[in-house]
Amino acid sequence: MSEKDKYFKNDAHAEERLPLKTELKPKKNTARKRTTIVHESYTKQDGTLSAALFIIISGGTKRERDYFAKIADIKTFPRIDLRFISRNKETGEEGLSPDKLFNLAKSIKKQIAENETSDTDDSIYIVTDVDEFQSIIIELLPLCKNEKFNLIISNSCFEVWLYYGKIESVPSDFVIPSKISKISSAFKKYLDDKFKGGIDPRKSIFEIQTATINSRLNYEEDENGIPKLFSTNMFLLAEKLLALIENELQYLKEKGLDKTKIHKK
Repeated sequence: MSEKDKYFKNDAHAEERLPLKTELKPKKNTARKRTTIVHESYTKQDGTLSAALFIIISGGTKRERDYFAKIADIKTFPRIDLRFISRNKETGEEGLSPDKLFNLAKSIKKQIAENETSDTDDSIYIVTDVDEFQSIIIELLPLCKNEKFNLIISNSCFEVWLYYGKIESVPSDFVIPSKISKISSAFKKYLDDKFKGGIDPRKSIFEIQTATINSRLNYEEDENGIPKLFSTNMFLLAEKLLALIENELQYLKEKGLDKTKIHKK
């Protein structure tokens, strides 16, 4: 196995994370020289664009993975090549802090640069929560800008993004814990109580447009450029995704698939 496939193939956790597109078999009579990280089986004909590359490097290992899983389905969304990574394969560590996500992103960027001819500029997204990491994130802001990494931050947690898919204003009935370390878990419980069974991230993709509008409307940053509580800049990533999946999402809704019950694994 070549080094370039280290994060994208033969991963013991691949099925737990996502059905990664690099594992798809090429279609018959479409083999051609591989010039980008996009698999040859869905590289478009000359004169048209290949699937847009999104490398999502996340500190979340469950909700975030489930959210992006549907978008990563090349059969449903052929214009997107999405890779979700939440584990450092060298150490086996998951639930990575923002600084570790940054180091992992640098490693993957270098790996691709050494083995591919494609340009990863603006293709790498670091998705993290604020939680107790504000001081670390402040230090990472200029570093990510220098590396051309897109830093997607939710305060306090990714569930804020899921919340805005349902409600257009900040939660007025949420009791904010005095300890910062307790806010994330308290907000998750708040959602479980507010919405029977909580919000299923596997179906939240159908609310991406609503979440984009509502989260942008309520977005605020502090003086350090960190999203304030109940703010997330996930809309920056969502807007790029939405431009490539909007037609397919509408088709799925017309088929009633947004109402289909998804059984828990």
